[in-house]
Amino acid sequence: MANELKNKLYPRKVLRVKDTTTKDDIIHQCTEVQIAAVTNDAYAIKYIDNPCLEVQLAAVQQNGNAIQYIDNPSPEIQMAAVRQKGEAIGQIKNPCLEVQLAAVSKYGWTIEYIKDPCLEVQLAAVKQNGYAIEYIKDPSLEVQMAAVRQNSTDIKYIKDPCLEVQLAAVQEYGSTICFIKDPCLEVQLAAVQQYGYAIEYIKNPCLEVQMAAVRQNSTAIKYIKDPCLKVQLAAVKQNGHTLKYIQDPYTKVKLAAVYKNPVAIKYIKFPKNSVKLLAITKDIRAAVYIKNINPDLEKVLISKINTDKNKAIRLLNVIKKLIKLGYIDCHDLDDELQLLIELS
Repeated sequence: MANELKNKLYPRKVLRVKDTTTKDDIIHQCTEVQIAAVTNDAYAIKYIDNPCLEVQLAAVQQNGNAIQYIDNPSPEIQMAAVRQKGEAIGQIKNPCLEVQLAAVSKYGWTIEYIKDPCLEVQLAAVKQNGYAIEYIKDPSLEVQMAAVRQNSTDIKYIKDPCLEVQLAAVQEYGSTICFIKDPCLEVQLAAVQQYGYAIEYIKNPCLEVQMAAVRQNSTAIKYIKDPCLKVQLAAVKQNGHTLKYIQDPYTKVKLAAVYKNPVAIKYIKFPKNSVKLLAITKDIRAAVYIKNINPDLEKVLISKINTDKNKAIRLLNVIKKLIKLGYIDCHDLDDELQLLIELS
């Protein structure tokens, strides 16, 4: 009685193969002990001759790979094994379609272990994980499209993808173009229209592509070498702060940037008076970023502040900073504003 209890508590010891253990010793263990053993260590099933269905299930549910030690496993055992561990399908000889689908639907990459998978299995695999296409020989257009729709970057596993597949990939995520060799103009445009920064991966992009990129995201200009006036203007008209990414911008570009975002004047080293005047006229906050405010600009600044008192009140902190910088004299301001500044 004591030995039987010990065997149930320590099943691995019961099934451990030793020189003194005979085949009969293993065969004659009761089903309960065998289940306890494989539940603890699925590979213990290799020491059991002709394990019953219940023992087989317990083993593969603990570790699907234990199926390699089961002779002629039934479809039920095969399904249980691949559901527990997809790669277990590699241990199954000629798995049926249902088992193949069960494996790849949960772990797409397990198609690697299936010989000559049919179209249905291929599609199920790449829909679960686009990466699975790496293990499919000569995938059809339908399979390629399914793969890039699941994950556009998996186009890198497709040899010589056709135009349709390339477009599907870059329309999903523009930067996918980095995996496409010598993309045509149509693909380049589709990529930057989806993600302007994708222009970083395009060698010598033409003007049309550059314009499309900055229209999608003005800051994409930082990836364009020596952008022309047209491209610079397109970028800053969308976002004046894009000026910081342009080396030696044209005066016309500086004006356009400041007109869009007056504070963008902070990116101009030595702005002309015309640019300063535009910035101050558009927004007095721009004056904080201007050095050398001359008397004429000071008059404009004072006039701007006194003319729009409601806005000036909202910008008291800016006005105080301008006074501190010596750009304006507090006594030139409206009496009400002087009082507010004094009280704030």
